[in-house]
Amino acid sequence: MNDDDLTKWLGVSRTPVREAIAQLHTFGLVDIEANRFPRVARRDDALYAEATAFLAGLHQLAREWGLANLTTTTRRQTSKDVAAAVKQLEARDISGVSALLDIQGRLAVASGNNLLVQAEEPLRIRVKFLSPADPDAFDWDALIVASRDLQALVAKE
Repeated sequence: MNDDDLTKWLGVSRTPVREAIAQLHTFGLVDIEANRFPRVARRDDALYAEATAFLAGLHQLAREWGLANLTTTTRRQTSKDVAAAVKQLEARDISGVSALLDIQGRLAVASGNNLLVQAEEPLRIRVKFLSPADPDAFDWDALIVASRDLQALVAKE
């Protein structure tokens, strides 16, 4: 990604382009090396596994802290969204994985803890970016169990 090409294409100065690239780097979507143009990051199974494990821990906190803060309306919508994600996961639909991640991201926001949100969002984006395209790469049984557990927690509160 050439800064000059991007500034011309977007019709903006270098500063916002460089800031955007830095943000994309923070999210793990762009690789930056000295004396080279930034480039789109490549998928890495080891990094995906590491990021997924860390995100799972953050999502545990999001569930603990966020569920108590949901309004009745938000809880109802979250319950519907989780039910839809469960169906997608049972059908082995990859979009269900993304939906489940986003629901837990909403719980992070509901927690009211800005540090949790600031850590969770870029990591969730990175995990989604690194997610395998092959449906056989997912542990569907574990995902279904996790989504049903979340469904029970949302209904319980």
